[in-house]
Amino acid sequence: MDWLKKYSSYEFTSESEEPLIKNVDQFIELHKKPPKTLDVTYERYIQRTNDYLRTDALADMITGQISKSQIQLYANRLLEKASVPIVEYMLSLIRAVYRDLREDNKVDINPVKDIVLPKYTPKEREYLTDKEQKQILSELQPMDNKRDLGIFL
Repeated sequence: MDWLKKYSSYEFTSESEEPLIKNVDQFIELHKKPPKTLDVTYERYIQRTNDYLRTDALADMITGQISKSQIQLYANRLLEKASVPIVEYMLSLIRAVYRDLREDNKVDINPVKDIVLPKYTPKEREYLTDKEQKQILSELQPMDNKRDLGIFL
């Protein structure tokens, strides 16, 4: 095998020496892509995932050289642009990639373990009160089409 590596033009790299974004794409292709997904939908999903990864330089870093502090910095920067559930999803995806690589003995540690995010409490939804709803209905011209009224409300 060493002779082949020495004299071949093919580049031999393990997954731990590849950029994180490439490992994430491979993981999604192998484990996450549903069999009946449209190619356009899948491409948009990959594009959105890659956009979130490229929030920081983390996407182009060598997978085996990423530290816990770099992952924490990535999460903090992504929180400036995206919601907590999106950051949690991205961290769970990266965590799964590292878990997969660790099971194959391609990396020594999982730097995504024990990353701290702020507590997330979803906002309460606001609804119209009965008084507000009656006021809006009284201000509207009589609508014959109940579908349009339902859409408006």
